[in-house]
Amino acid sequence: MTHRPYPNVDRALRQLDRHAHPVEVPEWRVKMAADVRRALAAAAEALEPLARTSRFTDREWDQAAESPFWQQGLKAG
Repeated sequence: MTHRPYPNVDRALRQLDRHAHPVEVPEWRVKMAADVRRALAAAAEALEPLARTSRFTDREWDQAAESPFWQQGLKAG
């Protein structure tokens, strides 16, 4: 069967609307999505220093190893 365009656009849109059933999203799902967005934002913020150190060059690693924070961590470990 060949494609035959609708002669009346309004009629075609009404026919499509008959088959579209809006889905009501439960409130708990909306809240869960907001919680997930907040958790992902917090995780990105918490993991940012790790991501930054993974891009260190050898010279930056050497400088970091000389810092007092690093030395303190070595003593505690």
